[in-house]
Amino acid sequence: MKDYKTIKIGEIVTQDFRAAEIFKNAGIDFCCGGNDSLEQTCKDNKLDI
Repeated sequence: MKDYKTIKIGEIVTQDFRAAEIFKNAGIDFCCGGNDSLEQTCKDNKLDI
């Protein structure tokens, strides 16, 4: 099983396009701002990973 905490948001969407809808609903930029890890993005947006 992958450790998604360290994978960049953009990579997650590239691997599975269905993740885009989840990120969009959470207000997470996965296109231009997709260079941060999932863990960092959640921390920045005060979301529970």
